[in-house]
Amino acid sequence: MRRLSRTVFIVLGSCTLVAVACVKAPQEAATGSAAAIKLARKEAVETHDKINNGRKDVPAILLQPIVVDKSNVDATVVKDGYHTRQEIYGSN
Repeated sequence: MRRLSRTVFIVLGSCTLVAVACVKAPQEAATGSAAAIKLARKEAVETHDKINNGRKDVPAILLQPIVVDKSNVDATVVKDGYHTRQEIYGSN
């Protein structure tokens, strides 16, 4: 159900907001999929970012999180195709 309950809770007002790392563009999805396949094959993955884990810098692919709240559910979750208005708001 792709985390529909979080979105419904936001619309109903029982949850204020949630931070979501959305993969909007097809090339971002392809990049993530290609990286996952390479990692599974123990191949090198090209990255441009690094995060220090306390011992060393670890290569990373960073996504920009988006805050989703009641005022932007349609402009984020619905527009990006994660859920339809009917799935979120029901058939009213």
